[in-house]
Amino acid sequence: MSYFSCSLDNLWPEPKPPVPRSGTDGKVPTYTGSDGKEYVVGFRPFSDEVIEDARQPLIMAYYNSMIEQALGLRAQREDWEPVVEPIDLVQTVTMTAPAYEKALRCARLAAQGRSMTPELSFHLLKPNGSLDDKITDVMVSHDQTVNPVRCETSAAGNLASLEEAWAAGMEYAGWSHSHGAHHTFHSPTDDENIKSLMRDSAMRRQISLDGCTFTLYHVPSVVINVMDDDPYVSIAFEYKRLGERDFTFHHRRDAGFRLVDGPLLEIDDDALRRAIDERVTFQGGVRLMRRKHRRPRRTGNLSVPHSLDYLDNLGHAGANSPFIRWLYGSP
Repeated sequence: MSYFSCSLDNLWPEPKPPVPRSGTDGKVPTYTGSDGKEYVVGFRPFSDEVIEDARQPLIMAYYNSMIEQALGLRAQREDWEPVVEPIDLVQTVTMTAPAYEKALRCARLAAQGRSMTPELSFHLLKPNGSLDDKITDVMVSHDQTVNPVRCETSAAGNLASLEEAWAAGMEYAGWSHSHGAHHTFHSPTDDENIKSLMRDSAMRRQISLDGCTFTLYHVPSVVINVMDDDPYVSIAFEYKRLGERDFTFHHRRDAGFRLVDGPLLEIDDDALRRAIDERVTFQGGVRLMRRKHRRPRRTGNLSVPHSLDYLDNLGHAGANSPFIRWLYGSP
């Protein structure tokens, strides 16, 4: 297949006439066809239909190579295949700094003053009609049940969240959740959740590449925690190869994360607490702690208090750290 080139006009080579057999006078025997044209004896030219049927698989292979390169699924080769830059849509999640700060604040407020640090689910949002997929706001998901190792949002809660976002001039831009005080990663449960979101809430985009248009469905996932560790980002997406009936599913793990400037958001702690209280059901031992005179809980060499009454008297740098103070309800 060395005769292939990057041009679609050259995907099918022109047939070459046969070389005269030895022992003849060096002339190629010909005859005149019914159309008045002269043809080589023993050589039958291909019809346009036959040539077009043969070209189609090559054209589809050419375009499928472009699609896979654009999605970052195929390395660029130096032969006949086209050169296509990967599209950012399935490589990196872009989020404004105010939206990230709001998500972090919600995760910390959900843990503040509670016996354990729970997970928390968010809807990522962008303005209606936006094509750059930049996340500019987050919302605590409706009707979710959380514990220290899991968060689940019902179908009714997902619908209510989407309706509230639409009424505010926003639309769905992905899924996010906090891992509480655990590391940021994608668990097997998270993998199943993002597959479910691909069926229910995937975003649809039409991508055009040099005359080829294909449909892409995608859902980004951003995992944060209350310690403000680097977010873990993954992107699930589906696309249909030309000539195939079924969509192909891919899950890009550990994708890129980009924080950019964006419009400021009004972050009201009281309003966020009310939203958390109304939309979140805490389970698995996660409960509000009493605020007065409870015995300190021993953690390693540091007595971590259950009440703010102990904080000012410990005199330990760890007890006075910002993390410990907001975790146990300090301003």
